[in-house]
Amino acid sequence: MKKHFLHKDPVFFEISKFKLIAGILIGLFYSFTFYSLMYVGREIFRYFSLTDNYDLWVLTDEEVNFYNLFFAFISVIIGQSACFSFWLERPKKIFGNQSRRRITMLVDQKVLNWLIITNCVGA
Repeated sequence: MKKHFLHKDPVFFEISKFKLIAGILIGLFYSFTFYSLMYVGREIFRYFSLTDNYDLWVLTDEEVNFYNLFFAFISVIIGQSACFSFWLERPKKIFGNQSRRRITMLVDQKVLNWLIITNCVGA
């Protein structure tokens, strides 16, 4: 009797060392870039929200830490998505066998990014 006949080996996730390291570096680059853009966006928003007496909006240390943590969570999710996209996206073969697990992982990451961006921008 064959053991684990319902669980296939994850052969869709075999990648080279170069692609592994490059994917991690791309994910970190996206994450740091997106975090810095959100940080600069917060500072621009503070600058444009001047009062009548030309006072800037002053944030407490707890508020700054909260915003930084929130920005870090969002940027890590975006960076993770870029890393997974680099690892798993491949050209579609005409008559080839498509890996449903690989496609499902990519679709889940893209939907997560779409939900985060639409809820953050639309809120």
